Amino acid sequence: MLEAYLGIATHRGLEFFVPEHSRTAQLVRERIRLTPGKGSSCFWSVLPSESAIAVTRAVEVGDGHHALRLIENLALDGGAYLPFDS
Repeated sequence: MLEAYLGIATHRGLEFFVPEHSRTAQLVRERIRLTPGKGSSCFWSVLPSESAIAVTRAVEVGDGHHALRLIENLALDGGAYLPFDS
């Protein structure tokens, strides 16, 4: 099954990765608001469930760079996410 995800990447790699919905979008906005100027990039991606599990595991073990490479190679779509209130 395909699902959309939101993520936050920094110089340390992928630091935050969650399924996209209104509550997690709010979490992304709050997290970015709490860490201004830290060189964070927000993005969205569409991944098969199995791929998302592999990305999540890489984040959980602290391998954020590998998690980003997985997204780069396995995402079917994606782009920048601008987490600002309208």
